[in-house]
Amino acid sequence: MRLACFLIVLLSLVGCTPALTVQITSPNRDVTTNGLVSFQVFVSGGTPDAVQLLMDGKPFATLSPPYQYTLNASSLSEDTYEFSARAIVNGRSFEGGLVRVTVDRTSPILVERSPLPDAIGVAADSSIRLTFSERVEAITAPGAAVILQVGGKVVNTTVGLSSDGRTLAITPVNPSDLACTTVSLEVRSGIADQAGNPLVVPAPNPWSWQTLGDACPKP
Repeated sequence: MRLACFLIVLLSLVGCTPALTVQITSPNRDVTTNGLVSFQVFVSGGTPDAVQLLMDGKPFATLSPPYQYTLNASSLSEDTYEFSARAIVNGRSFEGGLVRVTVDRTSPILVERSPLPDAIGVAADSSIRLTFSERVEAITAPGAAVILQVGGKVVNTTVGLSSDGRTLAITPVNPSDLACTTVSLEVRSGIADQAGNPLVVPAPNPWSWQTLGDACPKP
């Protein structure tokens, strides 16, 4: 114990600079956003004289304790930026943390739909698919986001998103409900990309198609 105290005093007398550890603790992963991002920097090993948030290796903001900063992505162009942190003590710099922030203000677009609007003679068990221009997030309320109807009545469905997030499959619980009739599909709110940009659905929306089936009247 006495030796440890002696070493601490000796180091202070010779002006030894402590080695600092710098971390970005929030966000703790890469972010895609069109709004605000809150940064939290944590410094251990000593008290820094200054703490900076760096963007692409250059000083972006000087932070005061408790070393927090809120980035407004609206001030940046759409691109991917690398954020890190720097702590300075006795003229020495220590850097750490790396978070990539992608600024995205472009909405995904519905680029393909199957069946097509006004299609005729579609098999009742044909797959119903929507394809998007970019990845969308998992849909938390699929029953409210996509509405399948027959004769003005909502058809019970299951909704599945592909692994790449670009194709949505809508499957009726009972495919026979879609036989020999007019089926309509409407995409409502609730589908967005990772940044929260809502899906754009070109007209027509809703749209409909005519189906076939074994029970259809014979011509």
